[in-house]
Amino acid sequence: MKLNIWKRGTTPDVATLGGLVANRRPGPAQVVPGLGMLPLFGGAPHTEGVYAPPETALRLEKVTGYGSMILENRDLRPTLVPLHMGYLQKGAQNHAMCRSWVLEGRSKQRFDDACCIQAAQGGYMKETDERFIVLPHALRKQAFSLRGQKSYSKLWSDIARFNKGMGLKERGHLDELKQRRQPELLRMTHQLERLPGQTGAVFLRAGEVIGLELAPDPEFWAELHRPLVMYCYGPLALEAPDAPMGPSLELDGAEDLAEVHARLVRLTEARTAWAEAVLAGLGRIPLASPGRQALGRHAIVDVEGPLVGQAVLRDGAPVYASLTRA
Repeated sequence: MKLNIWKRGTTPDVATLGGLVANRRPGPAQVVPGLGMLPLFGGAPHTEGVYAPPETALRLEKVTGYGSMILENRDLRPTLVPLHMGYLQKGAQNHAMCRSWVLEGRSKQRFDDACCIQAAQGGYMKETDERFIVLPHALRKQAFSLRGQKSYSKLWSDIARFNKGMGLKERGHLDELKQRRQPELLRMTHQLERLPGQTGAVFLRAGEVIGLELAPDPEFWAELHRPLVMYCYGPLALEAPDAPMGPSLELDGAEDLAEVHARLVRLTEARTAWAEAVLAGLGRIPLASPGRQALGRHAIVDVEGPLVGQAVLRDGAPVYASLTRA
């Protein structure tokens, strides 16, 4: 079912998650202990190649003060600043965004409501082309609620609680996650691998949708997939690896390779059916869109409900979204 999520001259009516994925189709689910990923394909028409991929295009020019970041788009094409993207740099206070944005080609933008994600560390971040991260799922609702607030330390206590839950030092240093758990998180990016042509994903835990991530095209998703799996959703699997997931492979009683192959075929069929059921169920998850910000042909829409985050519309069609379970 396709929903009209845009009314000219009014705030877009994002009635359900189904409206955001109306032009997407699912692939077979991928599962690791405690976390599932449902790959999505397709997207809004006429958007392939329109946007420069974020890691290639975006450069952190500098941090001008604690809580202020300047991002530069080095590409001729516009690019989308992913919601809650951040940078980790040794010897300086790491920062992350509280909002998403559209940066036109060859342009810069200063954001004064960023959050410092490394307490008690002196020094401003300098220009970097390093890979970006996306804030962990457990921090995103709070970070989203703090957009527009100028306070560099606003996320420190939440980071400390997150670290404690992960068995890390209880302090406001998000780099603890990278330093202590990077091998496990990196391995997860190979287990929940990006597929050719993929443009998004639904993330699930214990049978519940915990995140929806959409990119405009496969080129953009290719640079968004890794930070999402590694830093945003991967920690959930490390935190609770025993959370029940969808259909899994049972090898007990298999007498030969032919039987194993037959079970793999049945598992693929079961996961495909499960994926289709999950996508159909998104149409029943209600959302509200309390506000938007117009940027030329684009609009950044705040989304609230069981999942919260932002979507970016181009001429009324959703080209990007990042929503996580509230």
